[in-house]
Amino acid sequence: MSLCETHLTSQDKINVPGYTWFGFNRSKIHRKAPKASGGVGVLVKNWLFELFNVSVVDKSFDGILGIKFTGRSTEFEFLVFACYLPPENSSRGRDAQSFYAHLLSQIYMSNENDGIYLIGDFNSRIGSLSETLNDIDNLPKRQPLDKSINQHGHELLDFLNEAKFCVLNGRFPNDNFTSISKKGKAVVDYICVPQDIYEYLNYFKVLTIHSIVNDNRLLELIGDKSKLPDHSVIMCEFKVTHHGLS
Repeated sequence: MSLCETHLTSQDKINVPGYTWFGFNRSKIHRKAPKASGGVGVLVKNWLFELFNVSVVDKSFDGILGIKFTGRSTEFEFLVFACYLPPENSSRGRDAQSFYAHLLSQIYMSNENDGIYLIGDFNSRIGSLSETLNDIDNLPKRQPLDKSINQHGHELLDFLNEAKFCVLNGRFPNDNFTSISKKGKAVVDYICVPQDIYEYLNYFKVLTIHSIVNDNRLLELIGDKSKLPDHSVIMCEFKVTHHGLS
């Protein structure tokens, strides 16, 4: 479970029963800031440690945390990168090129892994633009809900094209907007995977916060001063049975 904008400081952690927390908190907080900002992390279900050795492989660039899962009884190995790129109109979001250059270097260094999953809030709107130069047989055409494009979106598309990655948003049923607020609806959160492992994805879906609250009857647990998050939950499931795991 990847989390973006954790707003944690120093060595703060998130404690959830049944999970182990791996976090990367933003170290430099403006002295006038009312609270911490940024931060990414990954919650790993404890039973997964029976199948995998789990380790942090990258926490050297603000907003990017790399976690490696190595099979204990097989050679299956995959990486999860929790990502947060601040909005392009913020002081920390003006250098998207360095953000994606760092991700690209991590991908090049990890090209022998069986899978790499980039998950998070990229504050990027890519509209109907394609992230691939040519049609790919096993990759269905994307059907985007958000038609808008911003500069971060162009940077994301350039990165995806160079890395030979694709976004899952817009290619599966149960798709939805990932940011819903008074400002409007947008798709800015993505799961990105290498084009050649797309066929191993079982499903992808987006759950809005309001649907989660309503379906699980959580409204009565929310205080008067509480505010629901603007961002949706995005989920995917991938196959590992072809590597001897189930």
